[in-house]
Amino acid sequence: MIDLSNYNIIEIYLYFFKNASGFNLNLYKGVFYITLHMIYGLLILLSLLFLTNINYLFIVFIIICINCFVIYKFRRCPLAELERYNINFSSIDTIFNSSYKFFNINIEDKNTNVNKKNVCFKHLKVHNIDEVSLENLIICATFIACKMFILMLFEPLFRK
Repeated sequence: MIDLSNYNIIEIYLYFFKNASGFNLNLYKGVFYITLHMIYGLLILLSLLFLTNINYLFIVFIIICINCFVIYKFRRCPLAELERYNINFSSIDTIFNSSYKFFNINIEDKNTNVNKKNVCFKHLKVHNIDEVSLENLIICATFIACKMFILMLFEPLFRK
């Protein structure tokens, strides 16, 4: 296993392309899972913003609900665990390092490499990084459900 825990996402991609001549299966799998994670998040965002077909929104809603169930059941995000297993790094850890470093929020997760500061937001405590991922996915699912409801309400008004 490669230890890339002190790198951020851009540095890992640069490291990957610099060392692409040497064959390291864990590095390839880790970069693949990071890319898959980013594409998944981007597709959720794009579907939330631009989809207006209720059937497609329902399919995205079901996919998000399945992901929420898996995170709830196993207490960890499966893609993040695969990233951590292969390169000792998770894209979620980097995102929370940068955002929580800005807000100085206390993070009490012993399984990840996240800054553990607590200065001004003493009331905010995160016991597990994936709790925040689950919360964000539930918010996305709620937005998609509301968008489907609004589209169902206003669809008869715009029929010709």
